[in-house]
Parts: sequence; C-alpha cells; structure tokens
Amino acid sequence: YIGQENKQAWLSNKLSKLSVHQTRSKVDAIMIGTNTAVVDNPRLTTRLVAGSNPLRIVLDRKEKIPKGSHLLNDEYPTLIITTIKDYIVDDMRDLMVLKEENFKLPHILSQLITKDINSLMVEGGKSVVKSFIKESLWDECHLYKTNKQLSYGIKAPSIKGKLQQTLSLGDNRLMIINNLHDK
Repeated sequence: YIGQENKQAWLSNKLSKLSVHQTRSKVDAIMIGTNTAVVDNPRLTTRLVAGSNPLRIVLDRKEKIPKGSHLLNDEYPTLIITTIKDYIVDDMRDLMVLKEENFKLPHILSQLITKDINSLMVEGGKSVVKSFIKESLWDECHLYKTNKQLSYGIKAPSIKGKLQQTLSLGDNRLMIINNLHDK
C-alpha cells in the first residue's frame, strides 16, 4: 500500500524525503491532483536543498482545494488546471481553464509544453499516478521502498519497465525504473 484513503501516511525516511527535494530542484514543474492537495496540504518546494522550486501544478477540476491551502496561500507560484472559469486565484497563481472534454492528460501535457515546461515530476496520488501509468505518459519512475507497512489502504500501482538503478537511503531503497514505452 502507498497510503490510506483521506489520511496522510508518512512511510519514507528523512533520506528519501531529501532525495525527493533534490529531484524537485531539477525539474520545471511538479504535478499533483486535488485529493493530494486536500489531504496532504503539501508545499511542493525544495526547502530541504539548495535549488530552484519547480512550478507547482494542481489538477483541480471542480475547485475543491481549501482556500487556506499552502498551494493557494504561500509565496510560490502555482498553476491550477481546472474546468471552473471563475476559480478565484491571487497574483502568485496562474489558471488554465479547460473544457471538460479537454481535461485529459495528453491535452494537458501538450498545453504545458507551450508554457516551456519540459520536465514534469508527478508526485501525486492514486488517480493521477495511475492515469500516467495507464496512458504510458511517463519516462522514469522513482520508486521508494520502505520497511514500514500498511495493512490496508491505497494499493500501490503496478510499474512495468526496466530497472536502471537501485540506491540505498538508510532503511529505504530508491529504485529508478525507465518506461519501455511499448503498449
């Protein structure tokens, strides 16, 4: 399991968290879905390492992110992708309003390319991750394995690809897997 429904669950250690922040510092943007934004209230920054913060992208089709969220109220830029034309944002937020029929990952990714977003880290949640896997819209997976186990919750998605590297991070392991892109 990778988490619990509607509840934050920390499974990885400090070294893994540091590794995630290092990876964030190397990408143009980081994407999550609504549920991750609501349940975890993440910052999605590189605050643990030196480097640039990625543009934070949230798929929030129906404006469900609470107004007190870090993603809506801190000083870092966020792009909200939604279907709501009158979604309320401040100066640090950008809005991409799509028609419902265009709220699909291939279309969203093509729009991000026009904004010079060439490297995207997807950190977020069961639905978003499973969609990227199902549509084979990923190049590399950073899979963190931990000794902590949940006996119930959100099942881990199945990742098929070529194992490129395994790194030890204390009692965690980072497995880097490349997508073979054959369907």
